[in-house]
Amino acid sequence: MTNHLRTVLIGVFLACATLVAAVGISRHTSGTDPAGVATPRGPYVALGDSYTAGPRIPDRTGAPAGCDRSDHDYPALVAERLGLRAADFRDVSCSGATVADLTAPQSTDDGTNPAQLSALSAGTRLVTLGIGGSDDVQRKIDTAGERLSEALAEVKRRAPKARVYVVGYPAILPAHGSGCADDLTLAPGDATYLHDKEQQLDAVLRQRAQDAGAGYVDTYKPSAGRDACSGRDTRWIEPISAAGCRNRVGAAQSCRMENRRAATASTSPATMR
Repeated sequence: MTNHLRTVLIGVFLACATLVAAVGISRHTSGTDPAGVATPRGPYVALGDSYTAGPRIPDRTGAPAGCDRSDHDYPALVAERLGLRAADFRDVSCSGATVADLTAPQSTDDGTNPAQLSALSAGTRLVTLGIGGSDDVQRKIDTAGERLSEALAEVKRRAPKARVYVVGYPAILPAHGSGCADDLTLAPGDATYLHDKEQQLDAVLRQRAQDAGAGYVDTYKPSAGRDACSGRDTRWIEPISAAGCRNRVGAAQSCRMENRRAATASTSPATMR
């Protein structure tokens, strides 16, 4: 999303559980999935923007530092659940990335992230892609879809044997815009408008994934009611004006434990139906 809607991801770890289910580690599946492909074991390459990188979730890892990539983002947890060796996992996601940054270097305030697709090779066996929300909200939704289709075709060309998943966005804002005035200083009408645009974006991502023969991981449904405007003890996404995960729970270790509890909760049968 835009800078005004970047969040500290408490609930990003639900994407881990949903994605692990989709690749066959759990019996309860979510979203759509390319049929007839065995569960991959790597090499795994994670591509994406802030909602993949997990900014401000302790601890920061990787280069460049300006990508603000967490060692507990959902790709890291997926790799852990799959039992992958460090050599078989590469996370090149970067906060603020747009679809254009898949094929061109991205400048950050602390270093340059290489074109994300450069991490792919013929040996890659699993690819996750969560991107499109950092492009302009209305004007570029359709353009983002077109560019995503092009990017997925390029992923297929570079990693022809990889199993590919497009990861959608979680519930960032409530459907009716209530409760957003304090933390996000958004009027109800503005919050509702942005919620609707996110829904449109997720629909485009889903359709483009299906058209490309890729899987789609729906993180919106498990996170509904836990958006950035919900109660402090309920939400899985922290508003940018909040102190963030580290201050919310008091310590980095507590934050990681809370994130893991969210991931565990999201794997329950009731969540995954």
